Amino acid sequence: MAQETKSITVSPSDEQGTIELHETFGWQLKSSQEIFNKDSHLENRSDGVYNVTSTTNYVKLVFCREKTMPNYDKLVKLENDYSLTTLPIKPSGKILFILGGILVVGGIASLPFGLAYGIPGIGLIVWGFISRNKKMKKYYADKSAVMNKRKEIISQALDLIK
Repeated sequence: MAQETKSITVSPSDEQGTIELHETFGWQLKSSQEIFNKDSHLENRSDGVYNVTSTTNYVKLVFCREKTMPNYDKLVKLENDYSLTTLPIKPSGKILFILGGILVVGGIASLPFGLAYGIPGIGLIVWGFISRNKKMKKYYADKSAVMNKRKEIISQALDLIK
């Protein structure tokens, strides 16, 4: 019997979902161990002594999978495909809003030059809204495509382990 094992660390809130996902690709949970450590110590700082507490909390999961199981190669390929489908990063349009806000506030603060600063500032803010809308539409379309691909991969894997 040729077995492979894999050990991963997840947050306690992700434990059940991670187990279910790995079982989809033929893995079996071998062990689960929650690590919780709370450490307190005194720390000298320039303005006094402070009690500093740090907490570590995670779950170590160990999985095993039989390499001779039916459809092993296909499950490995699907698992690799799944892990390569990463979610897009949510875009940020803050810079245009910040620059626009600075110009508008600068225009209000210096009334003789108010229009010289205020109008471009308002323009940047409007441009920020338009740009953010376009970026968010693309982000949600890309995210939807990734989620649909992941669902398809999981569906194919579930068909193989039945």
